[in-house]
Amino acid sequence: MRNRLKLEAAVVNAQKFIEMQEASGSFDKFIRRFVDGSTSQNAWRSLADVPASTPQSDAMSRELSGGGFKFVGTTICTP
Repeated sequence: MRNRLKLEAAVVNAQKFIEMQEASGSFDKFIRRFVDGSTSQNAWRSLADVPASTPQSDAMSRELSGGGFKFVGTTICTP
């Protein structure tokens, strides 16, 4: 990796993942809260149709960032 901050963030995120998994019972349970417990099945026709963010990804990003995760913007959280 070229960016030292991203490398350090990977370590921090792994630690936060374990902490969150222990606190919630599973990381899956935490994530599914943002989609009402269901899975998302999208059928985009092209990459241009895929949204950069959704209300769910905004909320997920805020909560992950607030929990100490690094580099977790809404775009990477889009379900």
